[in-house]
Amino acid sequence: MHKFYQAVDKRSRKAMVNHLKEHFRYYTMRSWNNSSSYAHNMKIQNLNLDSGIRNKLYDLIYCDGFYDTINILINNFGIKHNWLWQAGFNGRSGGYLVLYQGEATPSKYKSYCPECGKKTTQAYQRTAANVEYVSMTALILLP
Repeated sequence: MHKFYQAVDKRSRKAMVNHLKEHFRYYTMRSWNNSSSYAHNMKIQNLNLDSGIRNKLYDLIYCDGFYDTINILINNFGIKHNWLWQAGFNGRSGGYLVLYQGEATPSKYKSYCPECGKKTTQAYQRTAANVEYVSMTALILLP
């Protein structure tokens, strides 16, 4: 079984720097722009699984909800790091889990329509006069 964790002596700056220098990096856009980040190859054929497990995993990836748990873990990682560090899949076949540096900026949008997705910067106030309009368009207020 392929392991995704490698212990690093966090008491030693040299060990940490060496680990980062030797860690695999993936070109996130294309190699010509030198934009790369720390990554891990998650392609099924590279996980060193026996053929029975590998074949079952290939079958599972086409099941509804297979990626739900993975996406929850990735989202929780972003939340835990206040969106300053984020993870995501990259590559032609989505086979690399890549670390990204990011940020969370408040949206200027106050509401949107769930039917068409159009966003608006005006906050929608529910009043007695527009209750029928609200029920017809189902505007959702954003946090």
